[in-house]
Amino acid sequence: MAKKTAKSENRELAEALYLNTNKTQEEIAARVGVTPKTICAWKEADEWEMKKAIKNSGRQNIIRHFFLEIQQIQQSAQAQDNRMLTDKEVLRIKNLTKSIAELDKKLALDTYVEVFEEFTHWLFNTDSLAAKKMIGHLDQFIDKKLSDLSKS
Repeated sequence: MAKKTAKSENRELAEALYLNTNKTQEEIAARVGVTPKTICAWKEADEWEMKKAIKNSGRQNIIRHFFLEIQQIQQSAQAQDNRMLTDKEVLRIKNLTKSIAELDKKLALDTYVEVFEEFTHWLFNTDSLAAKKMIGHLDQFIDKKLSDLSKS
């Protein structure tokens, strides 16, 4: 296995800081000991912006947003002398709840695919023959899950 260089470790640290903090590119550059121009090049080459968007639009964040909206609807009614929810508010809560359930199903499939891809890459590096055999089974599993999802 290839040994990580200080440069690759700095690059990984810079990416982690970019994805998981609100630090500026200049702050990240200073932290890892490179120029802001290097951070910009790494950001473009490794598609950090897309990774951050995907991370921030992940299942938990989307569901949290839906639950916050439900909570706001309920708090609005409570703030007005505990009035009953309007038909429009009830319908919105019902639609949000349904969206959460549908999102759970769809994103569960996305998670399977992501994990299987990562596992397959690892297995190819470990035992390429086993990986070739496994791919067919993984594809069948995903097809079955897709079929189940379309039935519901």
